[in-house]
Amino acid sequence: MTEIWNIQSCQRYWLIEEYIVFKSKNQRLAVANITPYGRKVAVVRKDINQVHIYYIDQNVIIQILDDGPKEGLWASFSPDLSYFAALSIYAKYFLWNLEIGERYLADRFIPEYSAY
Repeated sequence: MTEIWNIQSCQRYWLIEEYIVFKSKNQRLAVANITPYGRKVAVVRKDINQVHIYYIDQNVIIQILDDGPKEGLWASFSPDLSYFAALSIYAKYFLWNLEIGERYLADRFIPEYSAY
């Protein structure tokens, strides 16, 4: 499951259970990033290679970014919330323009599975 906690009140603020299905003990958790004001959260969907962006208060998907990482290691919104970036565990980078939902930097410098 993916959770967001309020560290001041020590209470869970948001929860979604559908993202973690362990097929092996080495499988990584889903990667998520929350916007600075806590209104949206992006979750890297490792099982279907997508990023889902939710409105937290309504718990609804507001945008789906295709061609995402197979397994995410890091993810972040840009400070002005116009871009979303992710890095896969295989050293592949992903960058989307959120206004048009288009992925930039689609070419990779190294093949995704040759990083190891």
